[in-house]
Amino acid sequence: MQGSRYSREGTMKNYNTKGKDIIMAYLKDHADGNFSANDIFQYLEEHNSKMNISTVYRNLDKFVDQGMLMKLKNPDDDFCRYQYKHPDGNCDDHIHMQCRNCGRVFHLECGFMEELSKHLFAHHGFTIESAGSMIKGLCGECNTDVSFEAAHLHEAEHSQEASHLHEAKHPQETVHPHEIEKKSFSIITEELQDIQLDPLQEPIIKRCIHTSADFDYVENLCFSDHAVEKLHAAIKNGACIVTDTQMAKAGINSTELAKYGGEVFCFMRDSDVAAAAKKRGCTRAVVSMEKAATLGKPLIFAIGNAPTALLCLYDLIQKGKLNPEGIIGVPVGFVNVVEAKEQIMRADIPYIVARGRKGGSNVAAAICNALLYQLRDMENH
Repeated sequence: MQGSRYSREGTMKNYNTKGKDIIMAYLKDHADGNFSANDIFQYLEEHNSKMNISTVYRNLDKFVDQGMLMKLKNPDDDFCRYQYKHPDGNCDDHIHMQCRNCGRVFHLECGFMEELSKHLFAHHGFTIESAGSMIKGLCGECNTDVSFEAAHLHEAEHSQEASHLHEAKHPQETVHPHEIEKKSFSIITEELQDIQLDPLQEPIIKRCIHTSADFDYVENLCFSDHAVEKLHAAIKNGACIVTDTQMAKAGINSTELAKYGGEVFCFMRDSDVAAAAKKRGCTRAVVSMEKAATLGKPLIFAIGNAPTALLCLYDLIQKGKLNPEGIIGVPVGFVNVVEAKEQIMRADIPYIVARGRKGGSNVAAAICNALLYQLRDMENH
């Protein structure tokens, strides 16, 4: 009996270690966003982890104590949110900005900060302690007076791989905010060298690289026949976009989509969805997709997190309960992710799919935005 007890302890230790690793891997893969414990718990649930919510809270607080995460007060509710602190990000050396509307956190590393610190000390005897400091306001996406792309400035500035690439090939220089994206795409084009891409697919592939600093999307981003043209036509005809995370919803340029009469939906936090999922013993992603199917609108699905969402969509399509304008299938992970993507590629609908394990909510949003910006550019020429 004693041996059996010790064996169980060893199993539980391995289980807990695996759960912690899954949590940290998720936060690392989504380092440009912040999430509540419930968001993390939902992700674990989607990937067949049996970790309970109290254990999720306990592990997140441990990561905070170890300096691996930032713990943030969400401006819209009473829950704390957590964001990954990159070990090379020097988060203790600069101030952070948090959008009071969407809750996202940005790094403030402008050159004037040193001058401001000196002024505050010399004239007011005040020393800034950057660790944990937070300026509240509206990000570029949420502030209609600021360019949407400014909201994603941190994507280009604080992606480690993109930063190393830039430093290796270009001397350090001052780049104005509106030039960040242009500079990033220039670096990407330079790195691709002589690789020939389909002209309609090229902006989408490059934007996926831009948001992830991962050149594998050149090979693993797959398009059904005429997918880009069909998705463009759907958007122009007022199609709405349904996502499986609030992060993807926040990242999609809803202002551009609204020009054509479309909206962005995410039902994952809806109380009726949560109640139905609990009663049926299924994931909220499944119930969310079923709810979307009843909207009575032309729909494009942008899935960046939950493979069960793709599996549900395939099932609804096969049963004749859903006929979407297209599916963007880019969930990230290890459990059912590859299989779900392959299944969508066998469905008779337009798709853009990141084959394999890679993807994410940021990639789903990037693909949607690439489609929207292509339409905008076409209209401006």
